[in-house]
Amino acid sequence: MLLITSTLDRYAGDVARLLSENNPQEAARTAHRLSPQRCAHVIIEAPLPEVLTFLALLGWPRAGAVISHVPAPFAARIFAQMEQADELMAQFDDEFRAEIERFGSYEEDTAGAVMSP
Repeated sequence: MLLITSTLDRYAGDVARLLSENNPQEAARTAHRLSPQRCAHVIIEAPLPEVLTFLALLGWPRAGAVISHVPAPFAARIFAQMEQADELMAQFDDEFRAEIERFGSYEEDTAGAVMSP
């Protein structure tokens, strides 16, 4: 189990490094080895433009699975920048959608946009 965990941690580190180096294409290829939960943990730390490209490269079903594991304020920031936001939002249950919409209704640089539920 330790070997599997260290391998997954290495992949997560690779995804984070590739995103920070503005290489979302390679990050997406590496991310297919990770669970959506682990991908979510990694993308929270990455610049938003690279995250958007990364999610598009993953494909919408997998991107939706990843987004479902990020905090709602971060998900709202993602959806505010996506052209296909409505299409992807349809994948989520009503509660998560309502939470994302609530955070998305605040101006970007306000406390409401970044607070935790």
